[in-house]
Amino acid sequence: MDIASVEGRVPLAYYASDNATKHAIIGLDAALIQELRLSGADGIKVSTVLPWVVDTPFWDHTANHSGGTPCIYTVDGAAEVVDAIVWDTIHPRKEHAVG
Repeated sequence: MDIASVEGRVPLAYYASDNATKHAIIGLDAALIQELRLSGADGIKVSTVLPWVVDTPFWDHTANHSGGTPCIYTVDGAAEVVDAIVWDTIHPRKEHAVG
């Protein structure tokens, strides 16, 4: 299981490098799923969890170049993300968008 982000599917302006890394994780997992299928390894599952912005103390300490504070309207609770990870360990699926 890998943790990427919704940003891997919905890119945001000014987050190009972050968007690219999240997209790379999604692409890696998609390729692994195909390789496992072609090799007949049906017992191995690959799942990608896609949280949005997670409500953690990170946002209390972040800043931007204009000196402002982040303005985030939608956040996933940390417990929601943990629940998604636990759920996918039991019921793996290709992608699991949180929230």
